[in-house]
Amino acid sequence: MIWLIAVHWGMVRKMRGFAIHQIFRSGMSQLKRVVSCVALLMVPLNPTLAESQISRASTRASEVYDSCMVCHSNREMQRGPILDGLPSWYVMHQLSKFKQGIRGAKEQNKSEFLMHSVVKQYDNPIVWKELAAHIESLPAPGHLKLIRGNPERGKVLFAVCSSCHGAQGQGNQSLKAPPLNVQEDWYLMEQLRKYQTGMRGYDLRDIEGRLMQSMVRLYSLQDLKDIVAFITRTVPPKNTEEEISEP
Repeated sequence: MIWLIAVHWGMVRKMRGFAIHQIFRSGMSQLKRVVSCVALLMVPLNPTLAESQISRASTRASEVYDSCMVCHSNREMQRGPILDGLPSWYVMHQLSKFKQGIRGAKEQNKSEFLMHSVVKQYDNPIVWKELAAHIESLPAPGHLKLIRGNPERGKVLFAVCSSCHGAQGQGNQSLKAPPLNVQEDWYLMEQLRKYQTGMRGYDLRDIEGRLMQSMVRLYSLQDLKDIVAFITRTVPPKNTEEEISEP
């Protein structure tokens, strides 16, 4: 009997020791997490380090912008929209959509599918912010007018669009409606057609895109041409370079 009591007491001591050890390990683990969090929170308090990070991000953003110009300049054979002059909030919003696959998930939409792949390579919020600020600071370049439409008729049709995009096509950040008056007419036309065919605005998370899709389907092809002609011929942005003459 005494032997059994001794064995039992020994097991109890071992179990208590094991429990204390586990509690100690758990406590140390929690302590490490707290220390790590505190260390992370302290990093921004170092002005020199913060400035260094911003400086590197600014340099990186400049490099990224240069690579963007392979597709986004207004040179021959470019297939991306003009970026210069777009507000930073809109650039950030679209980069986020591409990252999440809200845009660019359809392989048939080759240009957006490419953007979805490219954006994932530059997934750095600090660089994105610097890049967006740089783009906003640039004047919108002049460009050719390729879409033939009736601006006067387009003005009447655009009245509906202006409720979100503004009377001058200047955009509205609170509605996440982009400015239209900085963009080339061929690109505006292409995007409107993509909304009509479901190549854009297909994702349920894309609230603005879904709204655009439902609105654009109310218009005919000629209606869209007239609207685009009005936007690109009569409401140019204030911050713009000299227009290129029509051929």
